[in-house]
Amino acid sequence: MELAALVGDILLRLGRWDDADGATSEGLGLDQRGQGTPYLAAVRSRFLARRGALAEAQRRLAAVDRGSLDPDTAVFFATVAAEASLLDRRPDEAAAAVDDGLARIGDIGDVLWGLPLVGLGLRAVAELADAARANRDEAALVDVTARTAVLRERFDALAGRATTPSARAWVATASAETSRIDGLTDPEPWSRAVAAWDAVPDPAEAAYARYRNVEAALRRTGIKADVATELETAWRSAVQLGAAPLREEIEVLAQRARIKLGDAARDATDQAVAVAETPATYAGGAAGRGSTHGLSAREIEVLRLVAAGRSNGEIAERLFITRKTAGVHVTHILDKLGVSNRVEAAMAAARLGLLGDIEADSDEDLPGRRD
Repeated sequence: MELAALVGDILLRLGRWDDADGATSEGLGLDQRGQGTPYLAAVRSRFLARRGALAEAQRRLAAVDRGSLDPDTAVFFATVAAEASLLDRRPDEAAAAVDDGLARIGDIGDVLWGLPLVGLGLRAVAELADAARANRDEAALVDVTARTAVLRERFDALAGRATTPSARAWVATASAETSRIDGLTDPEPWSRAVAAWDAVPDPAEAAYARYRNVEAALRRTGIKADVATELETAWRSAVQLGAAPLREEIEVLAQRARIKLGDAARDATDQAVAVAETPATYAGGAAGRGSTHGLSAREIEVLRLVAAGRSNGEIAERLFITRKTAGVHVTHILDKLGVSNRVEAAMAAARLGLLGDIEADSDEDLPGRRD
């Protein structure tokens, strides 16, 4: 079973996910319980989470006795648990998993296992930082700063010892996640991460880095950013791998930035936009029930259409207002959300829960929807 776990782990890194599925399934078949060794359970859970079977991945992880794990396996297990929580959009749980793993890194001091764990920890904190900024929650930002200090110390201790292509790629990714934590919108760190993962190669990590590279560029310049080719490349990798959660994130970003992907993604985006523009959905939506962050009902209506990738002219036609009035509404929305462009407004609105029902309904129509 350990051999099956090792083979599956390697195949996942190489982007041969269907083969990894077969190898780990065969390994599990050797155990009457269907659980396998902790290492095999972790590798299988990583595969399931990346494919979008998040509930099954979490179930398998929960069945492992963490107290019985040796230090190496404990750190790898924490890394997988953190990644699964991130894919399930639970950064707090991911950060907690990383904390568990950090407690064991001192026992091994291993760059191979340590850098991915710290990199995912920084990713979790970056998600928390984005949410705190969107909510203008200074207390949460203070907590993020404290968490970041610990992770940066760990990162500095490991980064100088990175000698393999994979370790260097994790260094580049961790550095890019740090730029997210600091609230920077410079795509250059992510460009370096893309190049590093392409050199390994690891298509899944490269696709994630490309997605973040595009996101950073769009946050900086909005829909004027020349990123369509890069996002298309990330999307095609996600489709080929069957990486459902990542594919979903890419398609939502493409919708908000009015970027056309492949035919399947265009169909999914059209369906998501149709749901997003249904007035009845908004009436009972999350924004209607909770805080509107200073936005009027009309501005939220406009914001929904902005998030659906609509231009001022299309918004005006949809709401029976003038193009100039639509533009004024968009300007006020950007000001109230404290962002600089339409794409960033859509991202902020999603984090604030102002598009809660849009997100929920759109997910049901997206191909490769997560479990």
